[in-house]
Amino acid sequence: MKNVILAAIGVTLSTTASFAEGIGFGGNVNYQVEAQTFETNVGATYTMGQMTFSPLMTASYSSANDLEFEGMDFTAAYALNPSMRLYATVEADGDLTYDETTVGLAFNF
Repeated sequence: MKNVILAAIGVTLSTTASFAEGIGFGGNVNYQVEAQTFETNVGATYTMGQMTFSPLMTASYSSANDLEFEGMDFTAAYALNPSMRLYATVEADGDLTYDETTVGLAFNF
C-alpha cells in the first residue's frame, strides 16, 4: 500500500506541475500543552479547475523524542460551487502505511 500512495503522490505532483492553475504552500505549528509537544503540518496545494490536491506531512517535536515524522495525508477535493466541496483524504502513518480514508462534504457561508 505504501507504494500505491507514493505512486499516486508522484503522478499528481508531476502532472500538476505542468497543468496547475494555482500552486500554494502552507502549514502550521501548534503546541499541545498537556503532551508538551510541538506539532507541525507542512504541505502544498495544487489547483486545476475545480479540483484541488493537497499532500500534507505531519511531524512532532518534544524533548523526549526530538523531531519525529508522524505521517502524511493526501486530500483530493472537487468544488461543487464557491461554498461547497466534496473531498476524500487518505492518511498514512509514519512508516507510510495506509491508516484511514475519509470522505466528506465541506461548506462555508
